[in-house]
Amino acid sequence: MAADPSCTICGAAVESSSHIFRDCIEARSVWNIVVKPELIDDFLSIDLVNWIETNLRHPTYYPIDAENWEILFGLVIWNLWMRRNRMIFDRGFMVADSVLQQSKRLLRETVSALMTQETWTAPRLARVNRNIQWKPPSMG
Repeated sequence: MAADPSCTICGAAVESSSHIFRDCIEARSVWNIVVKPELIDDFLSIDLVNWIETNLRHPTYYPIDAENWEILFGLVIWNLWMRRNRMIFDRGFMVADSVLQQSKRLLRETVSALMTQETWTAPRLARVNRNIQWKPPSMG
């Protein structure tokens, strides 16, 4: 954390991990868009470890759109962390895109890369596997 314990973004008195990723106005603005409205209070109130585990193990529970939720969830957390750090340590930092816009852009790039990887690795899977064994050298 920074030397000043207050939040760089909203000025809250104490900046904790929960604050950075869920409670800060910047984080809440993202989660309010992507989490089912009837579950937002639960989403924002469970302890941090269970929050992360639940979102990764049960990706259809909280999001409005569950497609690639595990990736988007991680990217939002990453972008919240990066935005915070840039605001503290990069004096010339200027906000261009919202955290959600950045995260969705990275999601598209990630999904595209994963799809490309599948097409590149698929032909290798079609190869015939040969049983190769080690044999000790002959005596003599």
